[in-house]
Amino acid sequence: MMLSVAFLFWAANQPWPDLSQATLFNDIAIALFVFDVFLVMVGLAEYFPRRILC
Repeated sequence: MMLSVAFLFWAANQPWPDLSQATLFNDIAIALFVFDVFLVMVGLAEYFPRRILC
């Protein structure tokens, strides 16, 4: 769900790059993408020993 919202913010940024909110939409999309990667990494830590991820 969060990844879908991130893509929607990114997509809203594409047709109107000169809109004043475009930078905000882009920043929100990047933050959501980064947070999603973080959640995936935390989830993988449960399945693999610590020495493999480091």
